[in-house]
Amino acid sequence: YASWPAEEFTSNTPASDGTSNEWVNSTANASYYGSAHMKGATTEDNNDIATSPKLSYDVDFTTTGDHYIWVRMLSDTVDDRKLVVQFEDADGDLIDQGSVNGWAASAYGNWQWIKAPSAATVDAAGTHTINVYIRQKQVALDHILVTKDASFDPAAVATTDANGYASWPAEEFTSNTPASDGTSNEWVN
Repeated sequence: YASWPAEEFTSNTPASDGTSNEWVNSTANASYYGSAHMKGATTEDNNDIATSPKLSYDVDFTTTGDHYIWVRMLSDTVDDRKLVVQFEDADGDLIDQGSVNGWAASAYGNWQWIKAPSAATVDAAGTHTINVYIRQKQVALDHILVTKDASFDPAAVATTDANGYASWPAEEFTSNTPASDGTSNEWVN
């Protein structure tokens, strides 16, 4: 898995529809990981992600196959609960990882980990982009995690360090492969 705070984006693109809607660095919602979180500074919902404010994250994928994207998000009300995540495949095509309605946060006022409804298929190792769009005003985004383990639950094992990075115990690995160079090198508990 790989994880990072939402405020460590590659680019932050404001709305292109003439409004002042944008993602902003915020400390408004307590119990976030790291130095801040990102919050939708919007006055209205955005039904067209082509013009919606967007955070982009360039991620180096070293393995191919299905990967699962998790976000740690917060919504204060039923009106502020949705975002949309897209994954850029090897051909540069953007694939929705959630419907245009994004994810609905069910526990209003609390940070929670939400997994994208579908896997992101990595066809070729290398850098791919994950985009996160504001769908409804005032939604907050704290952390992003990508894993190959479909059953991984970051809420069950996550802790944070002083810099806000989520981490898990080393023994919570999904596989332990010994060296393939003929030596007896391996990870042990």
